[in-house]
Amino acid sequence: MSTRLDPEITGLSAEPPPTDLPASLPSGVTDMSPLDDNNAHLFLLPFFFFFAFFLVLAARFELVAAVGVFSALTSAFSPKKMTLRWRWRFIAMAITLACALAPVIVLQGSTRMNKMADRIEKDGPGHLDTVQLTGLYFLSRLFVIGGSLKGYPEAAQEHDGMHHKGPAQRAMKNPAFPSQSPRVQAIVKGLAKSLTPAQHKAGKPITLGPKLVVFDYAKDDLRWALALNPIELRVVATPRDSRWRLAVEGRVKVTYPKGAKAPLGVTIMNTPLVFRETLFWALEQRGWLRPYVAVWRWTAAH
Repeated sequence: MSTRLDPEITGLSAEPPPTDLPASLPSGVTDMSPLDDNNAHLFLLPFFFFFAFFLVLAARFELVAAVGVFSALTSAFSPKKMTLRWRWRFIAMAITLACALAPVIVLQGSTRMNKMADRIEKDGPGHLDTVQLTGLYFLSRLFVIGGSLKGYPEAAQEHDGMHHKGPAQRAMKNPAFPSQSPRVQAIVKGLAKSLTPAQHKAGKPITLGPKLVVFDYAKDDLRWALALNPIELRVVATPRDSRWRLAVEGRVKVTYPKGAKAPLGVTIMNTPLVFRETLFWALEQRGWLRPYVAVWRWTAAH
């Protein structure tokens, strides 16, 4: 059943709505339309204003703090209603800013770390407070992630072990990893050449070494240099038929010497980044990292 409404009875007009509305809203009425290309200045003006304020903060104070203040201000004062297009533009601007300033932020952080290392080497690690120790500890955790991503999983594995309690000597995963190093291969072959036919005829195991292998960060592959520098080799040679079976053991002291430096394999703005091992030495001295001996074992034939 349907009911027909008669305009004469209801008083409702069937005429179309008027089209002669004013082009602009009266004074005192707020335009709640979303941000679009016609009113983009509502967003761009505060964006560039706060960007200038950000540059002042970055020049006078810490760049990282300036980035945080800039992000907070632009988020707080940008228009609340934005079209999807402008939301993506805002995200693109933020990402572009972060990528453009990332090298500067990293270099500034490296400078701060160097200053901290200089003071530790001069005054010792006792002056570090809980906030500084916590920051260094999280940096140590980042080294594990960064080492794995950069292509140094063995060095990352060794360093990660310092965050956990365990025995003084620990067997490593991928135990034959040192055998892939040309420098280690040359040392093992050199030790094996000292074996004589008379010793083989006697049929008894012969112990060779220890032999300390030191890597050069500038010449050797960083994957081996960062994980094995230095490594102490011992070889037990056992006669097998007409050859020798070589049981090789390599030991690496997983610790950070005071004053030592290690390259990170990263160059930013023509500046190679170098890590001051004094920072992690300080964590060891304060009990936040636990040094140990990493043990690598593999076999070879000669």
